[in-house]
Amino acid sequence: MRIRVAVATALLTLQTAQASDILQQRLWGLSSGLAYYVEVNIGSPLYSSGSSSSSSNAFNLLLDTGSANTAVVTAECCSLTNENLYSCSDSSTCVDEGTSVSVSYVSGAWSGEVVRDTFSGQGLGTVESMPFAEITAQDSFISSGYDGIIGLGYKAIASPSSNAPTPYFDTVESADGLENVFSLQMCGALQALSLSNVSMEDDSYLYAGEFLLGGAEGPNGESYHKGDIVYTPLVQEKYYNVIITDIGVNGESLGVDCETINSPRAIIDSGTSNLAFPSTVYSAVIAELKTQVEKVATVTDSFFDDDTTCCSSDCDPTNADSIIYQLPGLTISLAVDGDKSQQMTITIPAEYIWRPIVVSTGRGESACRVFGISEGDFTLLGDVFMDGLFTVHDRANERVGLAVADNCPNGVTSSKNITIETMTAEDSFCDCVGSSDRKSSLISSYVPFSGKPCFFWQWWMYVVIVAIVIIILMMVAYGYYWWKRRKLMRQLEALQSQSQPQVQRSLYANDRFDHNLLQTPTQPSSVYFVEAFTPPQTAGPIVSDAKTCADDTGYSIYPFTGKPTEEQMPAIWASPTCTGVLQDAIDSDLPDCTIDFETTQLNMRTELTVYATRCGVFESRKKIVACLISIFTQKRTR
Repeated sequence: MRIRVAVATALLTLQTAQASDILQQRLWGLSSGLAYYVEVNIGSPLYSSGSSSSSSNAFNLLLDTGSANTAVVTAECCSLTNENLYSCSDSSTCVDEGTSVSVSYVSGAWSGEVVRDTFSGQGLGTVESMPFAEITAQDSFISSGYDGIIGLGYKAIASPSSNAPTPYFDTVESADGLENVFSLQMCGALQALSLSNVSMEDDSYLYAGEFLLGGAEGPNGESYHKGDIVYTPLVQEKYYNVIITDIGVNGESLGVDCETINSPRAIIDSGTSNLAFPSTVYSAVIAELKTQVEKVATVTDSFFDDDTTCCSSDCDPTNADSIIYQLPGLTISLAVDGDKSQQMTITIPAEYIWRPIVVSTGRGESACRVFGISEGDFTLLGDVFMDGLFTVHDRANERVGLAVADNCPNGVTSSKNITIETMTAEDSFCDCVGSSDRKSSLISSYVPFSGKPCFFWQWWMYVVIVAIVIIILMMVAYGYYWWKRRKLMRQLEALQSQSQPQVQRSLYANDRFDHNLLQTPTQPSSVYFVEAFTPPQTAGPIVSDAKTCADDTGYSIYPFTGKPTEEQMPAIWASPTCTGVLQDAIDSDLPDCTIDFETTQLNMRTELTVYATRCGVFESRKKIVACLISIFTQKRTR
């Protein structure tokens, strides 16, 4: 068995790593093939003799990009399943935070207490005061082969939400001044069983990848992938949430609505062994896989059951000629960062879909296979997807990069493939964003011109737009009204500034009523003749007890009973009695208007027209005429 790393090696590696600003830890695969872990030393001194803890404080911690809490087993929860048990009381550098925490996963859960202690390890160096949880109780979470978990997700999903401990990578990044990037090379630990030089008795093949903190290359520029890294945009700073644009079997699209695939979300999760899809998508995938597989081999339904292990010769991972390698593969397409019309397509061959697994039997351990696609509440891209790939979690630029893994430490050559192509099913990857991510995310917004690539209409936006249009139309109408009014005012002011005889002749020429407004009493008439206007036959005065003008001028103003001469008109309008009558009428009907009857040389209708219009009371000449008639139509005698 391999020997755990000593402290001296860890400290030496720390100096090299800090000089390059890249930290690197080895990734080991569980012998069961279920997950990957790193080796970490926790606490001081390095070895403890305490009865409640292990003889060594070296722990195997799973790497999980689908959660954000770090936790380690204790004797209180796991003395029967684990050799290596942590005890805060046995570590001189441990500080109990006094906070309880519990976390649930897709499968399994645990609870415990938050503490802080020193972390060290090969490539990690020493990180002081790392927050994590002592696991005091667990349910279907801890199994043989690992001693805890490191959550690499964002702090937003850490527990407890009210006072969440800083996640592992955030702490290391801050302590060592790293770039906000980490990468995982996952070669598929048990994929190595198909190699002729690998034996299950020698577990060195379980060294199956690299964990790079601070970049996408090793400390000395080592490359762990082939071809270019293709990036897909992150949707949320919580999980490593991505956009799946299409799913296919044997190179043919299933035609499943891509929004359904991403609802409520689709995440890349190194802590999950299988692929998982919502019910609608899962059913479509299974149906097409069965159809394609039956063209090649005769199998039962259990062959597509993620709970049933296949240990026949066809399912033997050590058999490089197995029929598994002839079965159709799965294709998963993701959005391409920076180009909404492009997608990258990852081909997952059958040997990854029917993933290798080691099971214990009465005769020892056997290498078998199990179907690696499950039904779930949302889409999970677990190890079936990530094995054979190099994954860059570029948090600084809100994206995830993918490339085919290369230079694998266990000698595996990845059979996966990545291509870039134009989307055909949709015009843009924005059409594929899940319903829960449309309101607000790193790539989408309800606000237009936000700078994000995706904008989504909502029903209330139509209401707002209609309201804005109505307001604009009202403002335009109001502005037009005031423009017309000001135009009329300017016309009236121009009219008033003209010579009085010209104005009088113009008014007489344009309205027959001007010729008949004032008439001599020698030509009585009881009939009104006004173009386009017929006033009432009888009308009472607006002002009660109105006086006549006969007392001063010798003339009476009848509605249509004659016309005074031009020389008589000034005297009529200048008459104190007439002035009083008219002013009373004006004060009553137009209280904001005043007329200088003493100096006017025009007939009263002209002056009243000007002043009434200025006061905004009348909008047309004929309304003014009607007003005058209503004021002055009354029987007067000498």
